Amino acid sequence: MRILAIVVLAIIVLGLVGYAFSAQGSIAKVVLGAASLLGLARQGIEGNATIWFWGTSCYATTADVGPSLNVTSAYGSTVQYPLNWNYRPDCMHTATFHIELPPGRYAVTFSTPISCIKQPKGTFGGISCDLPFDTFVAPGVYSPTDLYVVGGL
Repeated sequence: MRILAIVVLAIIVLGLVGYAFSAQGSIAKVVLGAASLLGLARQGIEGNATIWFWGTSCYATTADVGPSLNVTSAYGSTVQYPLNWNYRPDCMHTATFHIELPPGRYAVTFSTPISCIKQPKGTFGGISCDLPFDTFVAPGVYSPTDLYVVGGL
């Protein structure tokens, strides 16, 4: 019972320290790295990225390459994470991700700038997306983060 109380206290303390130092990327990484080694730090973002351009010519590749994921903290620190893209029929490219982050607010987008426009109902063409995607990471929780870019002629 005493060990369980110590483990719970350690998780709470590590969560608070990660939250307090989310502006200091290097300090937060050290704290999270130590907590990860102990199996105590388990929070961040996880989800899917989809890019689908319909009505264009595209080719499937065995090793699909696409943009990386840019994650920016509320304090302006940006880290880029590579994505492993997969080709789907009809020119759809998808990637999944699972990234550990200290608690705090983040903006998530692709490394390649994409100009997005919300199309009026009933119109076609242009590119629509949900970028940048704003999310909040709480201690001990993986926040769902699904990014999409859809467009065509």
